[in-house]
Amino acid sequence: MKEQDMFRQLNKYVLATDLDGTIVHDDIPHAPLWQELAKEQASLIYITGRTFSSAQLLIQQADLPTPDVLICDVGGAIYDGHTHMLDETWARHVLEADFSEVAQIAEQYFTPQPVTTPFRLAYYGDEQAVEAFKQQLSPHASVDVIHSSNRDVDIMRRGVDKAAALEYVLATQLEPSRVIVAGDSENDYSLFISGHEGIAVANACDTLYALAHQPHIYIAQQQGAAGVLEGWRALTQKEGMTFK
Repeated sequence: MKEQDMFRQLNKYVLATDLDGTIVHDDIPHAPLWQELAKEQASLIYITGRTFSSAQLLIQQADLPTPDVLICDVGGAIYDGHTHMLDETWARHVLEADFSEVAQIAEQYFTPQPVTTPFRLAYYGDEQAVEAFKQQLSPHASVDVIHSSNRDVDIMRRGVDKAAALEYVLATQLEPSRVIVAGDSENDYSLFISGHEGIAVANACDTLYALAHQPHIYIAQQQGAAGVLEGWRALTQKEGMTFK
């Protein structure tokens, strides 16, 4: 289930990063981060909860560099960052999920987000609503629920998340890269338990802070893009480079 020829070969170093709260946060400048990545000729992957159109708008408004790969909808959709071509194989896999029955239950507990996407169901809800919803789900419902910031509720095809989408992209590569992930919220958690080195920015959620004891996780002292730069420098200067 791989589009072998769709994605160009990634370079030796890869930064796979969330956007909101991680790169774009409180007007913290991100230009120094891109300058550092350019020194290493690092490839860039954005992994966001936003839809494609929303992510493109943010990239333009925040003056972010064009990524090599753009993963949207919490891992539900994968695009070539330069051509904007959707990976149809991954999309078909995601769209095999039948959300109709799940949506009827979800509407009893959550408020719909103003988002139009076929790759996930998107709502607002608190922890209590999420737990009540899970109790009503059939054991055979092939979906996962991702709850972030005690607000955002994303209902995905089971097994689809940010890490799964990233691993799908990496599996298309002929040569391995050293991949460093970065994030701040619960929907980034799958990236941090995928085995890659990870940077949790200082404004990250408690779920990511709880991974501080893991040797491959760096907890930054700075927020936003400054924290990503701090973590990138700390991790890339470590001895014993690992490639996946």
